[in-house]
Amino acid sequence: MKQTYKNIIISQKLFAGCNQNLIEEIILTNGRTLSFRSGDLIETEERAVGILLSGRGVIYSSDKGRQALLRFIAPGDAVGVAGLFADKAPDTRIYACGDGKSEMFFIGREAFETLMNEESDGRFRTNLIKFLSDRVTFLNSRIDCVTGGSAERKLALFIKNSPVSSSGEISLGMSMTALAHALDISRASLYRAFDSLQNDGTITRDGSSIKILSRDTLDNY
Repeated sequence: MKQTYKNIIISQKLFAGCNQNLIEEIILTNGRTLSFRSGDLIETEERAVGILLSGRGVIYSSDKGRQALLRFIAPGDAVGVAGLFADKAPDTRIYACGDGKSEMFFIGREAFETLMNEESDGRFRTNLIKFLSDRVTFLNSRIDCVTGGSAERKLALFIKNSPVSSSGEISLGMSMTALAHALDISRASLYRAFDSLQNDGTITRDGSSIKILSRDTLDNY
């Protein structure tokens, strides 16, 4: 495994303050990396947490008829944590999106149970509770987004969930065609949405680079 990928996994909030030797012995050793092409359903046969290592992903609600967009994920984001110990895993769907392949590292439930039993200070348990609490707070604040909404709203959601570089810019990470497909809108609607967000002073765009000018206005979308 690439060192950059190891760093992404080890630096997860779930493992903050945990014994690094245990993380390497239990998590890195027992996990596996799978690759997905754009449009592929990101899944594994076992109940597991996934950490995106490369590419992008888009999460939709369980209602296949509505294709309701929930959020986008970028390298470093973890998914599946809420359903790891649940009686029934969530029925949300995650698809790879963008122009290149997406790689995800899957960690099975058994590895997390082993980590809980092996650690002496309960750090992972604390991190897990905080992670789940933050996720509930996030979902409550975004609950109205599951109904879909306008192209502007979907684009704003994508921008808000995209990583910001040290220069303060966001890279689309995919072509306009791929982004339109991920947002489940037409290219024409996507271009109009960009125009709307630029015209009201929310963002500026230079090719594939975006800079947020007003987070308050972005939040309003």
